[in-house]
Amino acid sequence: NGYSIISVTDSIRFHEKRIGENAQHWLSLPFGTKTYGPSNEALRPDFSVNKEYKHVKRHWHRALQGGIYSTPVTDGKSLFIGDDIGCMYALDLRSGKTLWTFPTGMRIVGSPAVSDGVVVFGSANYNIYGLDAKTGNELWHITTNQAVMGAATIHDGVAYIGGGDGRMFAIDIHTFKEVGRITNFTSPRYIHFLSDEKAYVTQIWDNRIFIVNPKKYQITGYIECPDMTMESGSTEQMVQYGKYVYVNCWSYQNRILKIDTRTDSIVDELTVGIQPQSLALDCNGKLWTVTDGGFDGSPYGYEAPALYRIDAERFEIEKKFDFRLGDDLSEVQINRAGDTLYW
Repeated sequence: NGYSIISVTDSIRFHEKRIGENAQHWLSLPFGTKTYGPSNEALRPDFSVNKEYKHVKRHWHRALQGGIYSTPVTDGKSLFIGDDIGCMYALDLRSGKTLWTFPTGMRIVGSPAVSDGVVVFGSANYNIYGLDAKTGNELWHITTNQAVMGAATIHDGVAYIGGGDGRMFAIDIHTFKEVGRITNFTSPRYIHFLSDEKAYVTQIWDNRIFIVNPKKYQITGYIECPDMTMESGSTEQMVQYGKYVYVNCWSYQNRILKIDTRTDSIVDELTVGIQPQSLALDCNGKLWTVTDGGFDGSPYGYEAPALYRIDAERFEIEKKFDFRLGDDLSEVQINRAGDTLYW
């Protein structure tokens, strides 16, 4: 855990400071003048893709108060999404109308989960919340020791969500009580259940995917990711096709990993664009991932974002949909039937 130091002199200099370590410089941006005009196409996102695919029509749109970093979820009637200023929204799925809002005061980064009328999510204000999905009223909250950046997952009535303090909490969404916690993570992000007694947990700032026993709330092992250090480690969302689990490696990474669940080992990897930020599996056995392309001045590189379609069986890229440099793509999502993609 740490923080950023930004100094302004003849340029803007960025340093990362971790507790007990010296600050590490990672980026400098010189001052200058940039002109944004019609001829500067690479610097501005556009909507020309709408002209190419005229059959795709926008049903509705909503501008929230802050930036959106989490993935929305739905219970079939409402859509739940958090924003960067710390507000959780419930929007009508048909009209986009705001049904209720719940302010937390600090940013919401991790994706919420909803089940049996309860919405669960974490906030950077150190709290994990359970809200009534219909009214937005708070049912319960649990306070942790650091910002909660992990995504929520609900399995058999128990919500699992990781905090920045290296702990994953298990909360019964019906009794509103914490039923267990798994400790000694670095910064847990997502959990994927293989069975009631085995699951994988991805992390950021760690080069390992942890194997846990959710029933006993214990770490039972880990999978070490090749060519990844603790500082550059970043594994995110997981999907399963047969005996294999696929994982996207996001921050300063460009790979999709393939894990054999029988041996708990990485058996293959596929190179895609810079920073694949999300992963989905459709009903035809195709993996879909969106790469955000990094950012201007990044030491890892900067390129146009793209959407990839990957055959899960062959683990090969089938098609790449290119966007323009500067386009800001959201995380890719798929409906329950697995036949409609959203991003």
